Amino acid sequence: MCKEGWQHPLSLEEVRQAADKEEAWAAKALDQLRRLERCAHNPAKLHLSYCAWLHRIASQQGRQRYVDPATGLGVFTATALKTTACCGLHCRHCPHGQGPGGQLTPEEKLVLLDW
Repeated sequence: MCKEGWQHPLSLEEVRQAADKEEAWAAKALDQLRRLERCAHNPAKLHLSYCAWLHRIASQQGRQRYVDPATGLGVFTATALKTTACCGLHCRHCPHGQGPGGQLTPEEKLVLLDW
């Protein structure tokens, strides 16, 4: 596993800077993003589209995390989460079937408060 992928999450700003340097992968990614922006009239759907798009690019680059553009928080990719057992915290890209729609138990809520 790429150690840099854990330490350096992919951000939208990084993609834009790479496109400015004429890196082909970034230019293609921004073109896809522009298409998303034209099609999504609902801000919530646009945010989900951004996240799915960043998740895909981060995974393709071997990154373990990306930065959620709305919150600025780091989000683990499914690739990173597959390397560990399920934590039960309903991660956004959970490959263990415990995605964000699940209900937290009282014990899990206590664990979250400790963070």
